[in-house]
Amino acid sequence: MRSELNVLFRGPVLAALLLTVVSSSAMFTVFTYIAPILQVETQAGAGFVTSMLILYGLGYPAVSLAGAGTATAGLVLTLMFGVDANRSRP
Repeated sequence: MRSELNVLFRGPVLAALLLTVVSSSAMFTVFTYIAPILQVETQAGAGFVTSMLILYGLGYPAVSLAGAGTATAGLVLTLMFGVDANRSRP
């Protein structure tokens, strides 16, 4: 049992757990703060905010799957896809 628990303290496992925590925190932040910001700053209606949150919620796993697919294809393609995705944002 102790050797199985020691696996949790390996670098790659800790990195994966930390990434999961950061991703969950990011989703919490988006869904908590984006609705009030959209409503107050842009005067967006409730229907628009709801549709944007749904679009974001559907897009997040789609992009994750695309990233996983490129990671499987190779590191260079993953880095190119990630850079291109970041470059297209304003």
